[in-house]
Amino acid sequence: MSESEAQWRAWYDREAPEDEPIPCDYERSMSAVERLLMVRCWRPERAVHEAHKYIGECLGRQYVTERCELDLATLAHDGHCRSPLVGLISAAADPTSGIEAAAKKLKIGECRRQSSPSCRSAAALCVCRVFLRASVRRC
Repeated sequence: MSESEAQWRAWYDREAPEDEPIPCDYERSMSAVERLLMVRCWRPERAVHEAHKYIGECLGRQYVTERCELDLATLAHDGHCRSPLVGLISAAADPTSGIEAAAKKLKIGECRRQSSPSCRSAAALCVCRVFLRASVRRC
């Protein structure tokens, strides 16, 4: 890389380097996951875009959506108390309305809103309560 610093700098400085070939013909010898890791190492803020490309190429475009609305009530209904549920909430996400709608649909009661720096944690705990109450009913 030090021998081709100008090429790497040009790639790094691009607005969307994930849409450009990796410098020095690395592109030909890299797998999709290696490319994802390369973008993640050099430009972490662009990793999500590259991850979308990776998922689309490896699993299929049907698994990549720009906006995915998850029906929490259906998920809670289909789940089981012995089935783990793992949810990832991005920094910009606000799942509050979806959680409240699921609680209402499942007739679980209300989720109290909390305003604090840890409001994402509070939202996650409310989701846990909603799913726990829904799954306990069936176990």
